[in-house]
Amino acid sequence: MSSDTTTSQGCAPKVQPSEIDVLVARCQYETFVVPSTNTTLVAAVLDDFVLAVGQAHCVSKENFDADIGYKYAREDAERRARDKLWELKGWELKQRIRGEL
Repeated sequence: MSSDTTTSQGCAPKVQPSEIDVLVARCQYETFVVPSTNTTLVAAVLDDFVLAVGQAHCVSKENFDADIGYKYAREDAERRARDKLWELKGWELKQRIRGEL
């Protein structure tokens, strides 16, 4: 018996990865370097709503590079935003199935 879920023939409604991809592509990213630290924060914003905040830290001030901090914090923000969108779209689908939306 295979545990590969991609071969499942289920017919129940489900959230499609393409739905999440479209929403992630619409996200805007706002950056903030915390003063007097080696920390970069990036907020993933969708339609004026902050979905997630990613962060990156550098141990040594001498090694701090804002561009590298942005790269890693943005990747973290996008991953967290994607996870949050799966949660929200799953909740929305559950409510639709129940007839509550």
